[in-house]
Amino acid sequence: MKRKRLLKCLLLSGMLLFFLLGKAQDFFAYEVPLDTVGQAGFYKVILTPDAIARCKRDLADLRIRDAHGRYTPYVLRSDLPIQTGESFKEFPILPAKAGADSSNDVQIANWSSGPIHSLLLYVHNFTVRRNFTLSGSDDRQKWYVIKEHFLWEPSNTDSAEYFIQRIDFPASSYHYFKIIQEEKGALPVNILRAGIATKHVANGSYRMTPAPQISQKDSSDHHSYVTLTYEEPYLTDKLELEVIGPRLYKRKSRIFSKDDPYSSVSLDIDPIHHTFLVPSFKTRVLILDIDNEDNAPLVVNNIVTSQLERYLLVWLQPGTEYRLLAGNVQANAPAYDLKYFVDSMRREPGEILPGALQAVVKPTALPEENKSGSGVLLWIILSIVLVLLIFLSFRMLKAIPGNHQKEDTNDRL
Repeated sequence: MKRKRLLKCLLLSGMLLFFLLGKAQDFFAYEVPLDTVGQAGFYKVILTPDAIARCKRDLADLRIRDAHGRYTPYVLRSDLPIQTGESFKEFPILPAKAGADSSNDVQIANWSSGPIHSLLLYVHNFTVRRNFTLSGSDDRQKWYVIKEHFLWEPSNTDSAEYFIQRIDFPASSYHYFKIIQEEKGALPVNILRAGIATKHVANGSYRMTPAPQISQKDSSDHHSYVTLTYEEPYLTDKLELEVIGPRLYKRKSRIFSKDDPYSSVSLDIDPIHHTFLVPSFKTRVLILDIDNEDNAPLVVNNIVTSQLERYLLVWLQPGTEYRLLAGNVQANAPAYDLKYFVDSMRREPGEILPGALQAVVKPTALPEENKSGSGVLLWIILSIVLVLLIFLSFRMLKAIPGNHQKEDTNDRL
């Protein structure tokens, strides 16, 4: 009988332990109601810096729950830069200078804003072979070779009036390019248009985080340490520096989280480059380490930080109340079937911007992965149950030999 009672206690304690662990997964410290939608469909629930600050580092504890307590599936997305296509940016083909023998030369003005490494030429179709040299100049007086002895062969089709010839070369920022046909005395090919292919990239959207407190310490080791201190562990994906320094400077630097100083990102700061996209930092303290070498320290007057726009893509029903939940260090990322169907959207989803998350039960500290500020009482109960399980297990082990001995005595009688 004693053995059976111990076994029952052990089973009950185990069931209680699993129940409490399940409750730990279901506890969320923060919530905010979402606006009610007017029609069914996909919606973007914007994750503000305030909301992300109250989540785990991997955002695995985000949930959307309806008025009946059921979780609503979502897909976590971010507004990453995307390439939307290519177009042809035409450069002018310059007229030949008076008196110059340029029947075999074609001069092209470079209207790009920086170095280019290829040219696209619309060429009238031909059936001969020609060798060319490409040169560059900034004043159309002195020319410098870029690429020589490259061969143009006839196109593979006779049905098109022209074809596109691409010339690849080392990146060059000359104001002018000249294509020279090497076969002197031979008739030139007819170049109709010249230019470059430009890629259209839609930059990601960013949402500014609350301003940190900024302090700078210029150390005797020729380094300046700029500390950014936030009230909450905000997520940072972009830095915009306001720097005061000499007219010409170029300083190597690195930025890292105080929680993980070994995971740093290198930055080169100069008068042109003050804005940097960085891997995500989720922390209360960021440190910018600037190597001044033997120069006077730069003065960092201000730093604006932003997070890449993130949102939950979710299907919502009209007239239903939903709440956004966050703040559970025990929660695992959910796996929903919805991710297989978001590509079927036929219209741009509407946006829902939640308000500030409010504490469900005021924790003594903000939940973090390395601190259990919420659910302290729950962990105490779990510890007691675990000790009880260990105690009962030892009692069972001690009780088993005694029961065997008693059974042997009964058999002898």
